[in-house]
Formats: sequence, structure tokens, C-alpha cells
Amino acid sequence: MTPEQIQSLARRSDPDFDRLDPEQRARSVERISRTLEAMDAEGWEVGKRTDRTTFDMAQWVFLRIDANIAASAPKAVIILSLHGVLLSAAILQGERIVHEAAPSLRLPVGLLLVAFFLSAAAALWLAFSSVTPRVAKATATRSLLFFGSIAHMPKREFVERFERTDRPDFTRDLLEDAHALSELADWKHRRFVRAFQIVLHLEIPIMALIAVLVSI
Repeated sequence: MTPEQIQSLARRSDPDFDRLDPEQRARSVERISRTLEAMDAEGWEVGKRTDRTTFDMAQWVFLRIDANIAASAPKAVIILSLHGVLLSAAILQGERIVHEAAPSLRLPVGLLLVAFFLSAAAALWLAFSSVTPRVAKATATRSLLFFGSIAHMPKREFVERFERTDRPDFTRDLLEDAHALSELADWKHRRFVRAFQIVLHLEIPIMALIAVLVSI
């Protein structure tokens, strides 16, 4: 902690601090400094910024990002299920749909069916890639938070490293993993958004146009 912070603690612990003579104030500051050093030596880390509050904030950020990734999976599953049905229908019923159109419109309907199939396949691939298990590229290979690195460590080495790691180092590791995980979450989100845009701006208009042409 800075001298100003220590003096602020001294004022809180002694309301008469500012009325003390310089020597008494110095002794009070020295006493608090030694107390903080002793507590830090015992692992309390009271005098460091990376205290429990900072660690809890980092943990909250990490868990929130992880929850956002998990929450996107059900949405992608809906698109995957829907496109399984649509692609099956396009393959199995495509020829019948074309023949139901007027002879002069069969070629446009056929081309629209091909366009629909290609757009649906693209949306299917994007949605599938958004839920495919992936490891963030920036994940530290020796991170104590990454299951891959833990699994490749001998059990004794993992336990010893964990016991040696203090809160500041663990908090920094947690924040680095949170940043790596956020990059992965952003990549998955952009994949899902593109799949949804294909559905909204291509597939739905194509299906509507096919329905109109077949009904003519």
C-alpha cells in the first residue's frame, strides 16, 4: 500500500491522529505498516490491490462469459433442428415442388430451390460451428484453469503448482483466461448471427417466392 493509504488507515484507527506530534504519527504509521506486512506474510494479502474483491470480480467476469457461451447452444440447436427438416424436405420434395409449378416457371423454381438448399447448408454449417467444442487460441498452455493443461500435468506437479500460486498470480491467470474465453465467445456469437441473418434475409424470402410461383 502507498504511504497515503497507510496514513488513511491510521486516521481511521485513531481519530486523534492529526493532533499527534510528528513522532507519534510516525510510530502509528510504522505500527500499521508492520501489521500489514505480517498479514501479507501470512497470505492475507491485505496490502495488495489484487485482494479478494478483485479476485471475485475476475471470477464473476469469467463465469459470465462462460454462461454466455453455454446460453448460445440452445439457440443454435433450434437452427440445426429446423434446417435438418428443411434440407430433408428440399431434397425429398424438390422435384415434386418443381413439377407443381407452371411449365414456364419450373426453371426459376428449380433455381430458387438450389439457392435455398445452398443458403440452408451455409446456415447449417455456421450454426454447427458455433456449438462445436473449441479451445480459445489465446489460452495459456500452462494455465491452472485450463483442463487441457491440467490433464497433461502429473498430479503431483499440478498440486504443487497450485499450492505455490498466490492470489495475485491466480487472479492474473483468471483474467487472462477470461480474455481468451471472451474472444472465443465473440467468434461463436458472430457465427450464430451470420446463420440467423441467412435465415432471415435469404431463406425466408426464397421460401416465400417459391410459394408464390408455385401457386400461380
